[in-house]
Amino acid sequence: MYKIITILVLVLMLASCSDDGLIRIFQHSLIFPNAVPSINRSLLVSGSTYTPGYTNGNIRSNKVTITWQTSSDAGFLAYKIFRNNSLVKIITDVSIGTYTDTTLNQNSYYKYMVATQLGEGTHQMDTVTIKTPRFLAPTLSYQISPPKSIILQWNESAETATRYTLERSLNNSLFTVIATPSVRTYTDTNVANGNYYYYRIRAVGTYESTPVSQSYSVYFQYTMNAPSLASLTQQSSTRMVRLNWTDNSTGESVFRIYRRSSSSNFTLIDSVGTNETTYLDDDTTYLKFDSTYYYYVKGYNQVDTTARSNTRGITIVQQLSSLNEMFESGTIPANWSTGGSASWNVTNVAPYSGSYSARSGVIGHNQTSYLQTTVSFTGTKTISFYYKVSSEGCCDALRFYINGTLYQSFAGEVGWALYSTSYSGSGTVVLRWEYTKDGSVTTGQDAAWIDDVLVQ
Repeated sequence: MYKIITILVLVLMLASCSDDGLIRIFQHSLIFPNAVPSINRSLLVSGSTYTPGYTNGNIRSNKVTITWQTSSDAGFLAYKIFRNNSLVKIITDVSIGTYTDTTLNQNSYYKYMVATQLGEGTHQMDTVTIKTPRFLAPTLSYQISPPKSIILQWNESAETATRYTLERSLNNSLFTVIATPSVRTYTDTNVANGNYYYYRIRAVGTYESTPVSQSYSVYFQYTMNAPSLASLTQQSSTRMVRLNWTDNSTGESVFRIYRRSSSSNFTLIDSVGTNETTYLDDDTTYLKFDSTYYYYVKGYNQVDTTARSNTRGITIVQQLSSLNEMFESGTIPANWSTGGSASWNVTNVAPYSGSYSARSGVIGHNQTSYLQTTVSFTGTKTISFYYKVSSEGCCDALRFYINGTLYQSFAGEVGWALYSTSYSGSGTVVLRWEYTKDGSVTTGQDAAWIDDVLVQ
């Protein structure tokens, strides 16, 4: 009779445990487990950070391993493990305090509960929430960088990746590993013009690797065609020559400019960067008026060169002018005067052309710095100059006067720009530039510049 009663009690106790739901508790029981099956959170972190579980391998893209404090209860029946409130495992061995779930998806949240079940039908439980890492094959992008580089980059698709395995093929069939970088970029310098290259990549972590990505096809090609020299233009009343050409290449690193006189060979005079299509020849030490000079342009990179462009010639002519001042002597010219609260000076910092320009003096509020010169006039002439201003936009300004009459003022942040006006008269004409400040506010460099003053 005693055995029959015992069996009935056990049946009732087992019936109190639903295998597909939460654990049920007998309300009349006074017996509880000695301790909660505390989950080891030093190996498996709950909350907003999951780094420990990622680095020690307990949380991976498709599985998680959880451990807990084992039971010391004499009436132990089972551990029950629930995932998102569904029973996934019953463990009847009291000494086993670990469970690995291998049916997970990457980049997903899961809530686990471990419960200790006693024969009396009572329990204690602990819960933890984890997130599996994002763990997908990277997506490649590339940039062709002539003459011998393909720059590869990829996204951060795997949270636990510590490095990447990059593979390349010449036929999209046989791939070989070319790099295992720990950063998300790589420059392939072993390439040649006119070839196809195929790349694929996988992310690699300490405990797992992503599938390899799809293959990406890159056609490495650039052109090195001769530029077309379109024009040569003499800069007004100077010996400087402006070259303009058409860039017919996609792979040049620099353009080199060559020049010769009528009686000499071509020599390299300068170079400009990729995609540039203009150049000012201001190294005119050996250029003479009434002489002809010839130019051509050629493209280069580290492994290739273009053919030379067509050759063009230009005759440097001397244009008669009443005034042609570029301040290239490095000082205020002898026939100019300057004054006010501070004198103008000649500076080699960022001129419009050549090596020098004139800059207003350093002044304070309610002060003026002026620069002026005189020109002999007969009839109508054009007065032009380049100016630059860095000042308060409303009140401080560069003002230009002809014979005491204000013709134009310039204020604010203005880069080099051309001003030109016509003037009719006879005799001596005074040209005056004044930089003036009002009673308050300092803005920018609080100065004005002029360059290439021409009257003709």
